[in-house]
Amino acid sequence: MTAARTVLLVVLGGGALLALVLASLRLRGEPPALVGALVALRVAALALLLAALIAPSWETRRTVSIPGSVTAIVDTSQSMSLPSGSEGRSRLDVALEAGEGLQAQLTESGKASLTWAAADDSTTPVADPSALKADGATTDLRATLRDVVTEGTGPVVLLSDGADSSGARGSDLARPLRDVAVGFVRAPARVRAYSEFELSATVRQTGYTGQRPSVEILRDGKPETTLQASVGGASQVKAKLKAPKPGRYRYTVRVKSQPGELLAGNNSKSVLVNVMPDRVGVLLIAGAPSVEYASLKRVLMADRDLTVRCFVRKTAPAGFWRDDEVH
Repeated sequence: MTAARTVLLVVLGGGALLALVLASLRLRGEPPALVGALVALRVAALALLLAALIAPSWETRRTVSIPGSVTAIVDTSQSMSLPSGSEGRSRLDVALEAGEGLQAQLTESGKASLTWAAADDSTTPVADPSALKADGATTDLRATLRDVVTEGTGPVVLLSDGADSSGARGSDLARPLRDVAVGFVRAPARVRAYSEFELSATVRQTGYTGQRPSVEILRDGKPETTLQASVGGASQVKAKLKAPKPGRYRYTVRVKSQPGELLAGNNSKSVLVNVMPDRVGVLLIAGAPSVEYASLKRVLMADRDLTVRCFVRKTAPAGFWRDDEVH
């Protein structure tokens, strides 16, 4: 709330209280029931007017935790059937024991679940890891990691003896992480219709040098403007936007996918903006001309954020005249 609006509310509240006192004095001699009804109506009208000026809103925020998913990939090549250490257990048995321990910890924490997969020359989802056998013909770790990166499964635990029989070199197994992502998007929760407001967003780049990705800002899926992010690392983009007509709109910040990018699902993020009417409408009705009515009208008409319509009865019983200036 602006300082001018606060001063207006204080002046209006004081004037309204004074008007109620004067009105009560003018009603001396009238039946108590009539006096009480008239005062109650004026108090209710004042409360509605103050509520319109304050423009209250109700916002509810709730944080929901969605458990993540971890994938345990078990090497099922024939080399995993060899003994592990002096205990006589196979390498596969040791790998499954490690995976089951991890699964128990994740289940207890409630933060993630474990999904199993088997890998030899390809990667295959597994429902029951206890049924796995070390009978695969080859171990192609490069293909396994490539499948994981392509599918974007999230965190991965590779349970293997590390023996790659596909002929790949160690340097071939590594793939540079390249990604462009949209981080936090900030915009006012409420703005006035046709007013200017600022929208900002954080754009992060990893593995790219010397590039300035194009950043699109859309309103309900339609382009509003296009910006350029800074070179490398994390940068902030800002845009001055003009609010449309009253309503609720979804503003999306989107970065186009880059060559060789790891994930495209984090290239956009949205925020909701409520556009309020540019002016609050106030209807003032008076049963007769009075000092209180004139004071209240003067205060309301002075606020440029209000659209005021005044009607006053000047001839009994039902002769109401419009008594406002359009501004």
